[in-house]
Amino acid sequence: MLEYKKNKLLSKVYHYVLLLISKFIKTTFIKPYIGIKQYDLLIFDDIFPYEKSLFRYIEFNNYLEGFKKTKVVSTGTALTVLNANKTIAQVIKDFKLENPSNKSFKIIEHKGLVNFNAKLIYCIFLNNIYGIIDFVDKHKIPFIFTLYPGGGFRLNDETSDKKLTRILNSPNLKKIIATQNITYDYLIDNHNCPEHLIEYIFGVVSNTTIDNAKIDYKKWKVNKDTFDICFMAGRYTPQGIDKGYDTFIAVAKELNKEYEFIRFHIVGGFDHKVIEVSDLGDNITFYGYRDSDFLNHFFSKIDLIISPNVPFKLSNGAFDGFPLGCCVEASLNGVAVLASDELNQNDGYIPNEEIIIIKPNASDILLAVKDLITNYHKMIELAERGRLKTLKLYSKEAQLERRNNLLKELIQ
Repeated sequence: MLEYKKNKLLSKVYHYVLLLISKFIKTTFIKPYIGIKQYDLLIFDDIFPYEKSLFRYIEFNNYLEGFKKTKVVSTGTALTVLNANKTIAQVIKDFKLENPSNKSFKIIEHKGLVNFNAKLIYCIFLNNIYGIIDFVDKHKIPFIFTLYPGGGFRLNDETSDKKLTRILNSPNLKKIIATQNITYDYLIDNHNCPEHLIEYIFGVVSNTTIDNAKIDYKKWKVNKDTFDICFMAGRYTPQGIDKGYDTFIAVAKELNKEYEFIRFHIVGGFDHKVIEVSDLGDNITFYGYRDSDFLNHFFSKIDLIISPNVPFKLSNGAFDGFPLGCCVEASLNGVAVLASDELNQNDGYIPNEEIIIIKPNASDILLAVKDLITNYHKMIELAERGRLKTLKLYSKEAQLERRNNLLKELIQ
């Protein structure tokens, strides 16, 4: 009888130990979203903390500094788009070395086993949130995301619409930030999205804290002899036709025949092999992808930036926001902006006073550039008015604080 009770007790203990082990395995490996620590905000991304994606670098660092319980989980799957030549592990390691503060230890590589125990998840771009939506819904985690152009979002495209419909049908969706009026209208008109779910914030997060007094600005006929024109973009098609690189080079070749004092500068995913530029000789320079520190000083010698981008060239329904982030950065440094706006997304700039809106073809651009060269004082005034408007549209109050307040509200 005593032996029977002893065996029964051992059996119960054994059974209890097995339950504990099973619970530990499920908690640690099967349900990685559960953890001892709950975060207020968890950011899921495919590039950060790579600094050459400037807008997300500024925005996410703002959250890491402003929200104490914040973590970033990054896959690094989009690093190749920026020719990073680094793994996400290397990018995170470099970031930690350059930022030896507590925030640097809140960024981890996504390897599947991640603590997703958070009050709120935040993403930018459709593909990022779509990549984790099943997981988010399974564990009922509230989320918000910014629907920028690109990143899987295209107009009237079947694949994009299926992804967007899946996201909009999630009971855990709390807010969508739309950055363009065409995006806002598309959500309502094509997807019957309730207006209360959309927060419209025109534009993109930018660095408006530039100390212009510390930069040695150079202007044509004032303290330099050259008229310097810039083109800046990533390359996503063989000749960059979606960004209008082919058009820019056609313009450059015509201007080079007529004006010996013009110089052309290319920043981004282009080099002399993309399109034949031997006619331009030493009057064209390629810089590749560069970070914000380089750009601020680079723009100090630039008179004009031209952005003749064209929608629907990259793929069906693909389009860019207006103006491109490079135009915003250039404008903040007092550079005059010529930009195309084929989808009428302008929501703040006064055409011909603060910005010149062009048709994305060489003949129209040539006329506009020649007019600015002839009436250089007009260009200086336009650039300054544009800079002041850009400071207003992309100020911390207009961009980051609105996002901060929205996140705080949803977390609480």
